[in-house]
Amino acid sequence: MKQPWPANLLLKSFIQTKNCLSNTPQLPVSRVCLPEEIDTMENTIKVTVIDREGNPNDLDAPTDMGMNIMELCKAYELPVEGTCGGMALCASCHVYVLSDHDLPEPTDDELAMLDAAFFVKSNSRLGCQLKLKDALDGLKLELAPVAG
Repeated sequence: MKQPWPANLLLKSFIQTKNCLSNTPQLPVSRVCLPEEIDTMENTIKVTVIDREGNPNDLDAPTDMGMNIMELCKAYELPVEGTCGGMALCASCHVYVLSDHDLPEPTDDELAMLDAAFFVKSNSRLGCQLKLKDALDGLKLELAPVAG
């Protein structure tokens, strides 16, 4: 049975509504944010993700929800599987970091997974291991190709 609302669409809507309402506490009900409100929301950064066709996707990313890059990509319906649910066990959220941001060092688990992944480069990371924080504003990533 098909769900009436895909989970990723609900998450995207929740992100926009939550952030919109956090800037307008006088509103008693949820509403869709206007584009100008999204651009100026607190606790939101911009992340650019280049998809596998080479198209840039400028995403609004909340920093106050404990999300990571994999979850953000899924919320915006980019082709990231996240098969393991963010446990660094599958590399289906493999990305290349293109910008010069100071990222946390990869954990041993992430390095082990990247060691077994395809198309690994020196700037490879697992999106599930990159938590959205204010310091990542302007981050630019590219989705790694999938094997097959």
